[in-house]
Amino acid sequence: MQWLKHKLKSKLGVLTLALGTAACSSTLTLTDGTGQNMVGAQGIVTLVNLHPDTGRGLRLSAVNWQMPMTIPMCSEVEIQEVTKKVATIRVKETGITHLYYYHKAANEPFDQHLKRYFGYQCDKAKVAKLSKIDKKGIKDGKPYVGMSKQGIIYAMGYPPPHQTSSTDLDTWKYWKNRFDTLLIQFEKGKVTQIID
Repeated sequence: MQWLKHKLKSKLGVLTLALGTAACSSTLTLTDGTGQNMVGAQGIVTLVNLHPDTGRGLRLSAVNWQMPMTIPMCSEVEIQEVTKKVATIRVKETGITHLYYYHKAANEPFDQHLKRYFGYQCDKAKVAKLSKIDKKGIKDGKPYVGMSKQGIIYAMGYPPPHQTSSTDLDTWKYWKNRFDTLLIQFEKGKVTQIID
């Protein structure tokens, strides 16, 4: 009986080690364009507004759901961990930790996707040069007729590429939730219609 207990304990130890190793191997390195590590680093900010899902534990998604809550552009965050499927992000001002889930709708590797949303430098000077309507949209986290494409990106994040293959297109499709979409139509780079 003692021999059996020892053997089971030994197998459990090997299994625990294997699971721990597998968990570590799924952790991703996230560096900015200059090669600086962003995981656990100070001074990381949101490059666009983020819209967490209040009905699902304040989670964020690479689908970029357009929920009413907004984490403002330029908010300081700590990226605590990044795996192949989830990034753990804590917003410094609120102290709230959000899980940011990867989704195939991102149509790019998760680390590349995250680099478009987080970085060391928020472009406040570029925002200052935008129109009054762009600034209102960014502040409110919403689209308005007359906004520029850059203003929409700052206000809402990027449209999911599996439906909007390029921001050069004149129609961008966002998801408000799993079932409802939002179309933004541009003419000469300005919003002309919002189809809700």
